[in-house]
Amino acid sequence: MVTEQGTTDRTLAAAEWRASWPLPFVAAFGGTIASIHVYSMGPFFEPLQREFGWSRSDVSMAMTVALALGGFLNPGMGLALDRIGPRTIGLVGIVVICSAMALLGSATGGALNWQLLWLFVALGAALVQPMVWVSAAASRFDAARGIAVAITLTGPAIGSSIFPIISTLLIDGVGWRGAFVGLGLLWAVLLL
Repeated sequence: MVTEQGTTDRTLAAAEWRASWPLPFVAAFGGTIASIHVYSMGPFFEPLQREFGWSRSDVSMAMTVALALGGFLNPGMGLALDRIGPRTIGLVGIVVICSAMALLGSATGGALNWQLLWLFVALGAALVQPMVWVSAAASRFDAARGIAVAITLTGPAIGSSIFPIISTLLIDGVGWRGAFVGLGLLWAVLLL
């Protein structure tokens, strides 16, 4: 037996999907970029170590600092989402993170240079993290919010699956410097 409330909820959910069905899928696609700086890096370790004589910890230290910095930026990002909205933040974030990824190809081998490049990555990563994309989906869904958010959150998982493959192919094709530029350009074109 279906209660009146259950019927109402299903009716509202269906109306939300009719009105805004593309949004969770677009947000999921946007959300792939949230993991680009983490999951694309594996294939870059060996070329960076070879080029600059770095250890694995030298390569990853800046990434670790950037990830920690991202955690401190979260409360500010939450406030910005409430004031500015996810669309503007997401679009600016795509430009920043894609530019930052491309600029990693300009690394000189100096520790300070590498860390400064990763601070730019940290800023971009804060602007495209999952909360931005979830906020967009949640803004249009109430009765069907759970499934809309679940679809949106597939984005980072998809990114984590494809970025190592794309990075490897780009490194093999154009070298590590060109691969960083290629990742940034490819995702900027696809997302914008």
